[in-house]
Amino acid sequence: DKTLTIDEFYPEETGSDIARLPREGMDLRKYLNDIECDLIKQALDEANGVVAHAANKLRLRRTTLVEKLRKYGLQKTDEVT
Repeated sequence: DKTLTIDEFYPEETGSDIARLPREGMDLRKYLNDIECDLIKQALDEANGVVAHAANKLRLRRTTLVEKLRKYGLQKTDEVT
């Protein structure tokens, strides 16, 4: 087993604070869900609403993406399987 150090989690000068923990802390589950939901919306937009194509972009099974759409209350449009 390899022990990871903080330096491995925070590469030097990434130019982004995306992986930085705010001093006041955060709700990690909500943060990750928000990111996942945003990426799903982007993939659906790029796939013109075709769930199967969006799933391919996200490297998910179509059925998994359908479950996530339900989870986030997103509507499926123009689904092609």
